Amino acid sequence: MLDTHFRMKKVQMFYDVVSPYSWVGFELLQRYSRKWNFVLDLCPFFLGGIMKGSSNRPPGMNAAKAAYMGADLKRISAYYDIPLNIPSDPAEVMFNKGSLSAQRLLTAVKIHCPEYLVPVSRQLWLRIWSYDEDITTNDSLKLVSEKAGIPLKAINNLIDQVTTDSIIEELKRTTQEALDSGVKYCTSLRVQQIMHLGHLG
Repeated sequence: MLDTHFRMKKVQMFYDVVSPYSWVGFELLQRYSRKWNFVLDLCPFFLGGIMKGSSNRPPGMNAAKAAYMGADLKRISAYYDIPLNIPSDPAEVMFNKGSLSAQRLLTAVKIHCPEYLVPVSRQLWLRIWSYDEDITTNDSLKLVSEKAGIPLKAINNLIDQVTTDSIIEELKRTTQEALDSGVKYCTSLRVQQIMHLGHLG
């Protein structure tokens, strides 16, 4: 048996695709996981539930923070070569449409076909934060799943799963787990049971 010093660390990433900073964290962790010697456990949660449960306000609802976030994301996009583009109507995308259906889809993917969790997450971020496209309707979720390479039969099953009690409750459970760990925003990481709270968005 290997000495515990050489065992790979487990890193849990709590994330919501409505957050562009989650996308940045996700891509960097994907790039450097082997170099940094850790196993990444992606944990989709619902940021709206986090904001409500922690009595936190999204940065986009503060004019000064929203202006800074726009400039900050442009710099990050260029530096890390991530195709981030601010949607034409950020408030509509983030606060009115939201990401509940998308996060339920990710929850279903993690349970039923976890090998597709990375590409489905990436495709959702691309739609919302690169192409300024919808992520709320069943048609949008099907397109995302197709582009991620999921077989058609499995896609139909996943779409059916999105509204089931088991998926709804599992997303609530993960969101509550994050809240109980002190999470107030995205992106937050738990490394060896120690929570590292992330960016404001």
